[in-house]
Amino acid sequence: MSLAAIESDQAVEFRDVSRSYDGSTGTIHALRDVTLSIGRGEIVAVTGPSGSGKTTLLNLMIGLDRPTAGEVITLGRSLNALRERQLTAFRAGSVGLVFQDPHLLPGLTALENVVVARLPWRSRRELVTEARALLVAVGLDARMDFPPAKLSGGERQRVGVARALLGSPPLLLADEPTGNLDDETTQDLVALLRELQERFSLTLVLATHDQTVSGAADRIVHLVGGTVRDGSDHEVAAMGSPSAGDVL
Repeated sequence: MSLAAIESDQAVEFRDVSRSYDGSTGTIHALRDVTLSIGRGEIVAVTGPSGSGKTTLLNLMIGLDRPTAGEVITLGRSLNALRERQLTAFRAGSVGLVFQDPHLLPGLTALENVVVARLPWRSRRELVTEARALLVAVGLDARMDFPPAKLSGGERQRVGVARALLGSPPLLLADEPTGNLDDETTQDLVALLRELQERFSLTLVLATHDQTVSGAADRIVHLVGGTVRDGSDHEVAAMGSPSAGDVL
């Protein structure tokens, strides 16, 4: 099947998407009949209690997981119909990922940690040039030859952001990107992400517990009882707690 995209103003579309798992005590519902659209160039924060399915939602957006029912369309491509090899190629060319722990390789410099993620796909010479520019963009021009052990937690996370942006992906997903950072470093990273989102015309989706992070988004999507809802914190609180059998 071709990877050609369908023209769409939406970066991500969920159409009646559900994801359930067979557990030891019965069926566990991570998501229930989710219909959701994220516009291109939008910053969206996905919030909800720990274990509520935020990571499942992000994984479905890029084909790291498959829905039990419904359709996921990302950057104009219906992911349901793509094979694993096609999904891998799609992610390599179109998606950047930032994690709570950047998982940097200790024996490599910051520059080498950025480059190594894309080596199977492009020449090293091209990647080094682009990686240097990205490390400058995230404020690490004086630290790019340092190994992770000589970088602060915030600096290591900035390396992870630079690595995620290598190849100019239009979609950037961040799963609890500030979970290991203090308040001041969190504010710095959030400011950086907003700056990079505008500079590179990114669609940015952040799964987070942190109000500093969610407060910087254009829109907050709350995950409640396996259902995605837009609205204020007060509206979501009024809906009550997730029911038994949901992923908490």
